[in-house]
Amino acid sequence: MEKALTYNMSRATDRALRHVNVSFKSDCPAAAFADALRTGHATPDSKDAVTLFLEEGDEQMLFDLVMEGSSTFETLADLAVKLLPASHPTTAFLMEPPT
Repeated sequence: MEKALTYNMSRATDRALRHVNVSFKSDCPAAAFADALRTGHATPDSKDAVTLFLEEGDEQMLFDLVMEGSSTFETLADLAVKLLPASHPTTAFLMEPPT
């Protein structure tokens, strides 16, 4: 198992990837997961893990990613629009993030 902080991931990104790995054994490299959250572009390696995180991650985890500088609400919203149904609660939350 690779060490999560090897790629200088924030603690929030590390927690997000650990959350995904609890739900299912993801083969997503930590760097690919972190890069997808940072850039908004999920690769074939990261798509399933990012989708699962957006489906299951709570609002606090999303907020922590933004506060630690691992992503932005806009980037997370772009991912949610690409990967989740429009009616999903995470998509709705990210389209109108807290101010």
